[in-house]
Amino acid sequence: MSILSSIFSENVAGKVVLITGASSGIGEHLAYEYARRGACLVLVARRETRLREVAERACGFGSPEVVVVRADVSKVDDCRRFVDETVNHFGRLDHLLNNAGVASVCKFEDATDITKLVPVMMKKAARGRESSLGCKYNRAKPWEEHEAVGNDVRLVLEKKEVE
Repeated sequence: MSILSSIFSENVAGKVVLITGASSGIGEHLAYEYARRGACLVLVARRETRLREVAERACGFGSPEVVVVRADVSKVDDCRRFVDETVNHFGRLDHLLNNAGVASVCKFEDATDITKLVPVMMKKAARGRESSLGCKYNRAKPWEEHEAVGNDVRLVLEKKEVE
């Protein structure tokens, strides 16, 4: 089963779905798809005005509740904040769609150092995942070291931040 098949076959009605990069493109359209399926949404991006437009449309598509959080996923504190705001508002976080990215538009031959973009994208993904794991497994003190064991999978979240 493909990842998209499994995502779109799950019943997400009433689940809390956080989507980064939700102000346009893939993130925006993921928000609409989850809204049609009845998910509660937390939309995260840097452009708050645009997020509010997406939120309004998502409500029209059927999302019971949409929260907008202006944040920059390249900043650790922002990642912690949007996860905290989600858990404080809804009491949980069921799905994290870490969609935010960066793009540099130029001709391929004019690109000076494309390798700089890869670490940025990886850091953003790691920060969002780290933040969500913190709240999922230790809601009282999400940023302290802890372990969660289940289904023979051991997850360890270290105190140090991704730099």
